Amino acid sequence: TESSACAVVKDDYEMGKAMALTTQYSTAQYCFNEVQNLFEGDQVLIHAAAGGVGMALVQMELDRGCIIYGTCGSDEKIEYLKCIGVHRPINSRQQDCRTSTTW
Repeated sequence: TESSACAVVKDDYEMGKAMALTTQYSTAQYCFNEVQNLFEGDQVLIHAAAGGVGMALVQMELDRGCIIYGTCGSDEKIEYLKCIGVHRPINSRQQDCRTSTTW
């Protein structure tokens, strides 16, 4: 139903943050439920895993029991990806995930 895509946003919540959540999580939700068909134990590569859509996909795929490879562009983000549960973080500025030997 249409109401399932609605949520109340408190008056003191920043509008920019509220809009970002709806855009990023709606994109991730569409990708997760409509574009792919994942099962527990599947290996998944998420580009820009520390970004808004990437983080949402990480959460959804962890919940599904997938093994996640996530790219990002800095060592600081590598540590962040480890903290949120990414199994194999890849710094895309130091390693080409297409030729990685960590698969």
